[in-house]
Amino acid sequence: FKMDANHDSSRRGSWTEESAAAIKDSARKMSSAVTNSVLHQLKRLSHASNAYSKMSKYQQKIARTTVVVYFSFFICFSPFIISQVLILVNRGNLSTGAKQFVFASVCLAFISASINVIIYGTMHRKIRSTLRNLFT
Repeated sequence: FKMDANHDSSRRGSWTEESAAAIKDSARKMSSAVTNSVLHQLKRLSHASNAYSKMSKYQQKIARTTVVVYFSFFICFSPFIISQVLILVNRGNLSTGAKQFVFASVCLAFISASINVIIYGTMHRKIRSTLRNLFT
């Protein structure tokens, strides 16, 4: 059994299109999950205003911090997901501007890993003093 070259290349092309579609769908689902998580937290805070006012100050601070952390993650990783879809759609043939966007989105994704320390440090006095003691 022998395959001709045209048949083989068409299979490869369709596999790439199927893979791109699957990755797009996966990226959309991940982005949707993060968005839904943030919206869920915001909805819980807005619908439960009485409960929120009855929460202790510490619990209010934790709720605010959680929303900020989710939001920062979403902001940092959305461009990365978009850039990966852009690469798949264009099959790696990107313009200079698109390559710069991909590079910036990767940098932003790496920054996301370290931004939590800054968020916690600015929003919680106890963590801020612990970090200060750690570095002095």
